[in-house]
Amino acid sequence: MKENKNSNADTFKKDFQKLREIASDLINENADLKNKLDERSRELDLLYKVIRQVAYSMEWNEIQEIILEIIMENFRAVRFCLLGLFDESDNQLIIRIKTRLMDKPVTERLTLPFPIDETTKWDEVIVSNEWFEFSEKIREINEIQSSFIPLTMQEKHVGFLMVGKEKNVEYVEGEWQFLNTIAHHFAVALDNSRLYLLAITDGLTGLFNRRYFLQRLEREIEKSRRRNIPISLLMLDIDNFKRVNDTHGHPVGDQVIAEISNRLKETVSDKGIICRYGGEEFAVLLIDADWYKAHPVAEAIRANIADSPIPVTSDGKRLSVNITISIGVSCCPTDSKDLKKLIYKADQALYLAKAQGRNKVV
Repeated sequence: MKENKNSNADTFKKDFQKLREIASDLINENADLKNKLDERSRELDLLYKVIRQVAYSMEWNEIQEIILEIIMENFRAVRFCLLGLFDESDNQLIIRIKTRLMDKPVTERLTLPFPIDETTKWDEVIVSNEWFEFSEKIREINEIQSSFIPLTMQEKHVGFLMVGKEKNVEYVEGEWQFLNTIAHHFAVALDNSRLYLLAITDGLTGLFNRRYFLQRLEREIEKSRRRNIPISLLMLDIDNFKRVNDTHGHPVGDQVIAEISNRLKETVSDKGIICRYGGEEFAVLLIDADWYKAHPVAEAIRANIADSPIPVTSDGKRLSVNITISIGVSCCPTDSKDLKKLIYKADQALYLAKAQGRNKVV
């Protein structure tokens, strides 16, 4: 009888131990399952954030900045992120790079030694001398482990992502695969914004067209009202442009307009938004700029064009044409908080500059 009791006790202990082991296994499995569910939830939240943010903006430059920001903010292993985009029109690679040490992304352009089309791939780029010379200047690229993710849409190569991490740091489980997944959404957004950019730019100059500029000006005026931030509008017109066309012909006139556009980009840089308003007329919108900030920019534009003759080609001969411009400036809210009135004030100032002898800022 005693032996039976001992035997039952041993059996009970063994069964109890098995139950404890099963319970422990279930707890561990549940913990693993919870971690995986948490990770999937994080990925879905991030995917939603990616789709929402890149779909919200159609601005070419803004989309690029959003992509870099999303990667640097949500993938902690990443020490730097480089976005390389193929520009078929100029046979260039547009580069935006952001590191943990940079306040804002750095932009560069590389002219590649081979034609760029929709079949161009990242591995063709990184064996070129141009890429080698560029990468030598960026210390972070050379000091840590880098990986490449192609940006493709329906087999069309838009560009690539290059991400770097410390050699002794690993991605969280599934993180690299997820990074590849969201790269597809980046490619779609970039391609859409490229098409949008073509629709809102002037073919001759590459500047924004009038339709887009008016829409953007209206938005910025509304922001100016809400945030109490001044903006300035510059209306520019080439002086005696009809004389250029009559003397040298319209092809030379187009060359003059294209060169003035280049000088506008050079002078204004990232300080404002430039538009070909129509014919020989241009417009510049300066954000967070009252008259005291706008006036030096307008003077710099005027001087950049007046002080250097514009080189052109006519009937195979190289010529130089002396060109000046007149500029009218109006400011919001000082002159008006209304779109039409702000344009009217700038136009009136422009006409006054013409009446005062041209080559002036009023």
